[in-house]
Amino acid sequence: MIQKVSIRNFKTLADTELELGVVNVLIGANGCGKTNILEAIGMLSAAASGHVDDQAFLRRGVRPGVPSVMKTSLKGLESRDCIQLRAEAIVDGESVAYETHLKTTTDSTSGKWDFEKSTGIAKGLELQLNLKNGATPGFKTPYENGQANYETSRLVTMLLSRLTDYGIFTPSTPFLRGLQPDITQREPVGLNGGRLAEAADWMLFQMMDRAGKGEGTILSLIDWANGFGIKPPSKELLSPSIPTSKEMIFFKDRYRREGEEWLAAPDVSEGALYILFAFVLALNPKSPSLFAIDNFDQALNPRLAKALIKSFCYEMCNTKQSKQAIITIHNPSVLDGLDIGDDRIRLFAVDRLHDGSTHITRIQVDGQLLEENRMTLSQLWVTGRLGGIPPI
Repeated sequence: MIQKVSIRNFKTLADTELELGVVNVLIGANGCGKTNILEAIGMLSAAASGHVDDQAFLRRGVRPGVPSVMKTSLKGLESRDCIQLRAEAIVDGESVAYETHLKTTTDSTSGKWDFEKSTGIAKGLELQLNLKNGATPGFKTPYENGQANYETSRLVTMLLSRLTDYGIFTPSTPFLRGLQPDITQREPVGLNGGRLAEAADWMLFQMMDRAGKGEGTILSLIDWANGFGIKPPSKELLSPSIPTSKEMIFFKDRYRREGEEWLAAPDVSEGALYILFAFVLALNPKSPSLFAIDNFDQALNPRLAKALIKSFCYEMCNTKQSKQAIITIHNPSVLDGLDIGDDRIRLFAVDRLHDGSTHITRIQVDGQLLEENRMTLSQLWVTGRLGGIPPI
């Protein structure tokens, strides 16, 4: 599990760090730097793969930009030459770290970056990595112990593998419905929600077996449906003018007449598709071990948003695949679905300081504070007691 990410000189992130749990929720005003945090980790992921350029950014959901824009440029702050990123993790019970310093190429408008430093650290040894050309890491230190060298290399490689597959998912209704092709294809689902039907097909029988067996299962969140399936588009259920993919999601509406109860993805509530998307990332073994969802709560009413985050956290914390998620939200009701007493579920307030830089604060709230204030967590946020909201 990745424990900490440190970021220096990336956009509004002049010098900050994030100590990660399993589910990490970022709250804050628009423009405070929440998405910048997700993208800084995307740049770290690209560096771990050895390719830091626009294509590597796009594959991870990072907005490409010229280096002069991606580096911190704030009045009153010292200008630095390179972006510095670091990840620390526990791998097989050992502390492992990867650090990279990225500087602009000679042509600062090319969108490409050079590695000034790329280092892996484990078991007291330091590896100078030559990832840019895909070469096997070479040791910076002159140790001769072959077994120690092998173990260090293995641990660092495992950390790099966890970082490399990172992606920022930003689901959008047309892609979830299967009406538009997703150019950012990933496994198991595109960054915008493309191929949702294909991704959900693997889990269909597991989901259906669990459906209706307790609060928080998929169909308990979609109260109007009592079944769903994946099959080729049907001309009986879809207008011929609607572009479709090879497979499509169909939901069974409990309120419709027998024989006419099935509805295709283009005709169902978009909230149902967002729920399915979140479960795919939490449960599908092909989803990244570390991923982000920007605007997790979009298209959801407050009660459904609260119920979904509760179920999502449960699945993430109980999966056998050791996944981690970083999500941004704007709907205060989501906070009331968090078990803030579980250290695996962490809440962070993101604010911009007087100099324009982004500051991250972990929010730790106990039941006594809630009781004393006679407020829910969402009410504490809205009234400004948690941070992550600008003064009126």
